[in-house]
Amino acid sequence: MNSVRGATGLCAGVRPLPDAAPLPPADATSVTIGPTPAQSPGWWWLAAGATLTVLAIGAVTVTLKRRKTG
Repeated sequence: MNSVRGATGLCAGVRPLPDAAPLPPADATSVTIGPTPAQSPGWWWLAAGATLTVLAIGAVTVTLKRRKTG
């Protein structure tokens, strides 16, 4: 099956990629390594938990006030 409007799929076959310009060698001093996701700080869990807690308290408060006035 040929490509339709530039879209290709598995049936279009395998074609080699065009030759790209070689990348310059990496300088070992310019590499910065950050923490992996497993090592990253967990402060965002606290922020997400605090946000969900505030939203839950707000929902309970609104529900209780509606019951008292209704």
